Amino acid sequence: MLLGGYTNNLAALEKDSIKKTEFIASARNAFEKALALSPNRPELFPEWARAELLAEDYEAARQKIERCLSLDAENSFCLFQQAFIS
Repeated sequence: MLLGGYTNNLAALEKDSIKKTEFIASARNAFEKALALSPNRPELFPEWARAELLAEDYEAARQKIERCLSLDAENSFCLFQQAFIS
């Protein structure tokens, strides 16, 4: 989970679109592994949604936030990310 968040930061700062895409793919991979290890951990989904926002995949970001809120309807990080998607 931390690796995915760190990789999101690298992607957000990257100017080269190819490298940015590689960072986003790496972040997604890290989040998929974290999901396999702990599928009901709501803290995973706001950063994963951020990766999807960086990739401009707004539908995937919305799905991640919905999953987070289904696990914890009062999660402030999910509510914060939801504001970006709405």
